[in-house]
Amino acid sequence: MFWISAGQTWCSKYRTETLKMRITTGVHSPSQYRVMGTFSNMRDFARDFNCPEGSRMNPAQKCVVW
Repeated sequence: MFWISAGQTWCSKYRTETLKMRITTGVHSPSQYRVMGTFSNMRDFARDFNCPEGSRMNPAQKCVVW
């Protein structure tokens, strides 16, 4: 439930034109990348969902801050 709730927080859908505008003028990443980029770098997510190492949601080299 934690992962679903965390992902749901950023749930959104943009028209193509709106997404292009937000990417070129905004300071934040689009919602889908905020979720997928963060979760794909978390070992706990990969473990909980049994993501194979080297897959899109469990890359072999992760960006770890802490």
